[in-house]
This record gives sequence, C-alpha cells and structure tokens, in this order.
Amino acid sequence: MFFKKSKKGEPREPVRRKRKTERQEGLAWYLETSRFVTVLLFVLTAMVIGWLSFIGVTTAGPPLQPNQIVPMRVVANHEFSYISPLRTERQRNQVARRVPPAFRVDMEAYHGFSDRIRNLLDDINTLARNVEEMTGEDKAAAVDAFVREYNQTQGRRINREDVSILLEQTDSATRQILFENGLVALREIHREGIYQPGDIHLEGETPDRFSLISLIRADGQVTEKAIQTEEQALQFLRINIIAPNVSQEVSIAMYRLFRPGIVPNIFFDSAKTEELRQRMVENVEPVRVLVEEGQSIVEPGTLLGPEQHEMLNQYRNHLAEIRQSGFGFNELVYHRLLLVLAVMLGSVVFIRLEDRQSVRSNVRLALLALVACANLGLIWLVINLSNHPLVLENTDWAAAVTYFAPYALSPLIVAVLVGLRPALFMALFVSIFAAIMFGNRVETFAVSLLSGLCAIWACQQVRLRQTVVKAGLFAGAVVAVSALFFGFAGSFDPMTVLRQMGAGLGMGLLTGVTVAGLLPVLEKVFRRTTDITLLELTDTNHPLLKRMQLTAPGTYHHSLVVANLSENAAAAIGANGLVCRVCSIFHDIGKLIKPEFFIENQRDGINPHADRSPSFSALVIKSHVKDGVDLAIKHKLPRIIIDVIRQHHGTSLIQYFFHQAKQRELKESESGGTGQTRIEADKVSESTYRYDGPKPQFRESAIVLFADSVEAASRTLRKITPQSIEELIDKLINDRIDDGQLDECPLTLQEVSLIKKSFAYTTLNMLHSRVDYPDDGKAAAKAADEKRKKDAPAEPVSGS
Repeated sequence: MFFKKSKKGEPREPVRRKRKTERQEGLAWYLETSRFVTVLLFVLTAMVIGWLSFIGVTTAGPPLQPNQIVPMRVVANHEFSYISPLRTERQRNQVARRVPPAFRVDMEAYHGFSDRIRNLLDDINTLARNVEEMTGEDKAAAVDAFVREYNQTQGRRINREDVSILLEQTDSATRQILFENGLVALREIHREGIYQPGDIHLEGETPDRFSLISLIRADGQVTEKAIQTEEQALQFLRINIIAPNVSQEVSIAMYRLFRPGIVPNIFFDSAKTEELRQRMVENVEPVRVLVEEGQSIVEPGTLLGPEQHEMLNQYRNHLAEIRQSGFGFNELVYHRLLLVLAVMLGSVVFIRLEDRQSVRSNVRLALLALVACANLGLIWLVINLSNHPLVLENTDWAAAVTYFAPYALSPLIVAVLVGLRPALFMALFVSIFAAIMFGNRVETFAVSLLSGLCAIWACQQVRLRQTVVKAGLFAGAVVAVSALFFGFAGSFDPMTVLRQMGAGLGMGLLTGVTVAGLLPVLEKVFRRTTDITLLELTDTNHPLLKRMQLTAPGTYHHSLVVANLSENAAAAIGANGLVCRVCSIFHDIGKLIKPEFFIENQRDGINPHADRSPSFSALVIKSHVKDGVDLAIKHKLPRIIIDVIRQHHGTSLIQYFFHQAKQRELKESESGGTGQTRIEADKVSESTYRYDGPKPQFRESAIVLFADSVEAASRTLRKITPQSIEELIDKLINDRIDDGQLDECPLTLQEVSLIKKSFAYTTLNMLHSRVDYPDDGKAAAKAADEKRKKDAPAEPVSGS
C-alpha cells in the first residue's frame, strides 16, 4: 500500500493503487483496432470490386448472352470486318445441300435382258422356218406350243399375238434389224439410269427434290443429269423402237416384247455423295462481314440472335485490338464508376449506422470484405467461362450461364458467422454488383436478391451443418423457380428452361455444401463462433466438463443452473440464448485449479479460508478468472467463451472478504482512538478486492454476470417467496448497475427489466417447495442444517 507524503504530525493519506486491467498489445491487437488498417481494407476492397465490376466495359456495351433481350443499342464507332464462322458454316451447308446425290448405274439388268431377247429372236427365226410349209390350223397350233413352252421355261411371259405378227409381217432380216434397234434404245436407256420412287433404298436422300443427280457410270465417270423415271424410259423406248416401213402392229408387238427390259437400275451411293459434297464445301471461301461506321449492331428490346451475338463479340475484340476499351474514355465507364462509388459509400454508411461491431473490429470487416470479393470473383469466373468458345458454340448452355453463379454464397456465410442484418445487406450488395457485371440485367438482380434472402431466412437458427446445406438447396430452388418464370415469360425452349433450372438447383446444393465445409476454417481464421460449434460444446463428454463433474461437482451444478437462468433471460430480450448457455457452462472452469476454496465444493464443513488472510482469499478467488482463461485457451475454446470468462465478474467487489478485511483492520487499530480507527480502516484498498475485469462488453456477457450472482445469492434465502426473490434480484442487479458494471455494455433499462422478470420466474420455479413428509429424524437433520448455515460465511464466495 502506498501513502502520500504529509506534514509532520499528520497521518498519511492512503493512496489507492490503480486496478490492474488487461492490456491488449502486439500485432494482433493493432490489426484488430487500427483505423489505418480499416481504411486500407476499404480501399483494397473498393479496388477489387471496382475491377471486377468493369468486366467487358467498352462501347460495345456489357457482356450479353444469346437469347437475351438486348438492354441498349450498340452502334459501331469504327469500320471493321471479320470472318463469320456462323455465316460461313451456313453457306457451306447450303452448298452441300445443293450438291446432287450420287447414284451408281447397274448394267447387269440390261445384259441379262439382252441375252434373253437375242435367244428369243433365234427361237422365233427357228419357229418361222418350221411353220413355213404348215397350214393355218397347224401353224397356229405350233405358235401356241412355242409360246406355252417359252413362258414355262424362261419364266417370262410373251404374247401369242405378238409372235404371230412378227412371223406373218416380217422376215428374218427385218426382225434382226428391229431387235437390234430395240437393244440399242434399251442400252441407251439403261446408261442414263432408270429411277422409280419407292423401288430404290436411298438412305435418307430423296432425288425427287433434285432437278439433277450425279450419275456414276460403269466406267467411273460422274456426270450430272436429269432424273429419268420409269415412265420417261418407256416413252423413250416407244419412240425409238419404231422402224420405217413396218406396220403399227409390228411396232406395238416389239414394244411389248422389250417393255420388261425397263427396270430401275440406279442405286444411291452415300460415300460418293459425301465425297462430292465435301469437295464442294472445301471450295467455299470464308464469309467476311463488313460493318460500316455508324451501323447498328443490336437494337434495344430485341432478342439477341446468334449472328448478332457473334457480331457484338467481334466488335468487342476489335476494340480490344485497337486499345480503345480502356477505362475512363467512354460514357459507360463513367456511369459504372459512379455506381460503384455510390454502392461502396452506401456500404460505409450502413456499417457505421447499423453494424457498429464491424466498425470496432477489423477482423470482422476483413471477413465481410473477403466473402464479398470471393463471391463476386466467382461470378466473374462464370462470366469469363461464358465467353469461352466452347460455351459460345453451344447457345443452349450459354443461356443458362446466369444461373450457374453462386449468388447465395456470401449471404449464407455472413448469416451464419456474423448475423442476419449484415447478411441482408450482403445479399443486396452482391445482387447490385452481379447485375452490373452481367450487363445491368434486372432479372439477374432479382434472382440474386431472392436467392440470398431465402438462404438467410433458412439460416435464422443454425444448429446443425445440414441446415446450411438445406439453406443452399432452398436458395437453388428459388433460382430454379425464377428460371421457370423468366423462361415462360420469354417463350424459351423447354429444354433450355430445364437446363437453367438444373443449373440453379445444382449451384444451390453446391453452395450449401461448400459453406458447410468452409465454416470450420473461417471460424478458426477470423475467430468467429457459430451456433453449430457452440452446440457441439454442450456435450457433457468435453474434457473440462468431465473434469468439473469429478473434481468440482458443486461448481458444475452451479454452472448448469446459471446456464438455465441466462438462456431464458436471453430469450426474453432477443439475445443469443445458446451463447449464454454455453458460456455459462464454462464460465467457472478456473475453479478447477483450486476447487476446495469455493463454498459450493466444500465438504464436511472444512473451509480453507478460515486460517488465511482476507487479501490472500481474495487473490485466490480472483485467480479463478485468469485460470479459466488459461484453461480455455489450452483447450482451444472459442473466443466468445474466453471473453465471457474474463467479463463474467467485471470489476465487481469481492464484498465478503473486503468487509472482513475492514473489520479485521478496525479490530487491530482500536487502541489508537476513534479517529485513528477510521483512518486505519480506510487503509484497506478496494482494488485488492476487485476483479481485474474487463466489464461486460456485450449483452450475453452481462446476462451471465447477473445470472451468476442471482444463482449464488438465491441459495442464502431462508424463505422462498416471489417477493423475497424479486427483492433479492432487484438488489443484486441494481448494485451491479450502481457499481458501473454495465458502463461498457449495450443493455438498455427495458432489457434489464425483462431480465429481472425472467430471473424471478426461473428462480421461483427452480426453488419450489416440496410436500413435507413425516420423518423421525427430521428434527435432528433440521438442527444440523441450521448449524451448518450459521457456521458458513454470510455471502457465498461463488457469487462474489
């Protein structure tokens, strides 16, 4: 103890030593509280988000996807040209379709018929010689027999009248000429090919749609010619088989004999057809498109087709090549820059007004900045992938790119790790920049905001990791429903809508799984504690709780009762009941070092404080806070539990030992007179008997402080009535308030009133009376209990 210097003969005035308080030093504390670090975080975050939001900012407008409604007009500021793969491919397809199909001529049918018709001529000549001397009836009988035998042996039918006409009206030389002329005409017909629809398997080709075909002759030559049907071939035969100086009956007879020789003899050659088409396609030059200066590339309100999308991308590439897409040289850049600055300044205002904890903690700000930048970075990656040639070639999947973006990622993380209010702002923040990055698309803003809000709503009470996955899946379902709505409104192809819905659901599920896996890492790095981790710590098999049950059972029971009191009080004022419960269970783990010095653990009436000085006892009592912090750090308990252990007594006075010290000082100095006695009593310094603090910094910590005192003091009540309990609670809490223990805590008087009511209700139900059963040993037990209470200290140490 120190004393001020005084004049001679005057008693020295005692000087109170400054109470020892915990000082945070080192690099970690500087990074946590430095305003310079805060400003640096803001600047870096603004730069990263600004850079991400300037994707594709050119006079070509924002990045657009096929089948998207164009939000603005894009006009070419420069003349340029480009080779169009789409138009080149379309022209090649047109050329390929114009190439006639190739048919191979088969002359086997002609050769077979030629042999048969020559044999028939020989047989007719032989018959003519045989019937030359016969009379009419015998001659007719011989012709009938010849026709009958021929039809039976040759498998072909000839007409009796035709044979009779040739026998009667022509001689052998004439018949020879007629048959040779017929074969010449038939050979010519077969060389030109005969096609009859329905008789030739064309393997998907239909020559009817061609005016010409590619005919592959027997010598391998390929010529283009008109299609010759069977009717056309018969007409050609009828015309060319007529010879001069013969009757019409002879011509008709010859036509009927040669008509069976008209059969289809061309067959589709798919390999040759493909070869011819490929040869023609290779000769097609790439189509070059010339876009003049001032020409409109896309018009607002129109559906962006493949060719317009190609032209827009080529214009953007052209601008990049001539280095005229730099920032700050067009109106669009200025507009977007102002929007980025406005949103960033709005973020600062919101955090300062509505999220004061983030203002005081750079670690919390760093977490918010990281998840926001990471979320926008993933959206940036999706946009870059959407511009990949493989995606651009497949317009069906390109239309679903918007729904692959993980819009609910950062709102979900912030809702679990920080709180619902910052998560709502994060959802709005990400939605605004996502809409900017996708080209000021209102539908993107709506889908992003809805998915984020639904994910936050599903994470109001997260006690299990599977809840996070369900929240992500729920957000994905909202995206899928939005895709269905926009697809129906835009008359999209059903398969495109299904792809978009599948993309939204899949990304939602992946987002939930990713967040559930990242939570332990983020909790460790940014010193955050989720309800999931807190719930896991309530397991009674935790090493500290097992040890407390064995070595300090009274403290363990006291902690459980404090947990019930604080959890109910937290629910009454809207604080985190789970934080209060878990912190209450661990708040007195420091008593495990010297459990016998605390009254709830003393057995057989042995009190180790009886033969020790008040200052020593106060030092032992205070040390349980420091010991508790050490044990918590050793067992890697969350930061919030360590904070409650430090703050659960604040800087309150250990009144029992303080008054005991003052009484002992008075007794020792009674011989010095009344005035001297009072001065000597003032020598007892309060700082020796006060906890080192700090005072409660948040509502849950203050609730635990109150609950700890109420639970301990309630055990001293001799008569349990609602009035006595309320008076005790009022006195304890008011004393703490008058002592300044809530000076650094955001509790309001209204919340304190609700806490008192909750404590009174819970304590009254906890200390309820039982039916008094008759017992022979009741009187003796009651007397022993009264004696024990009389010997015990007036104020329990555990609630000091």
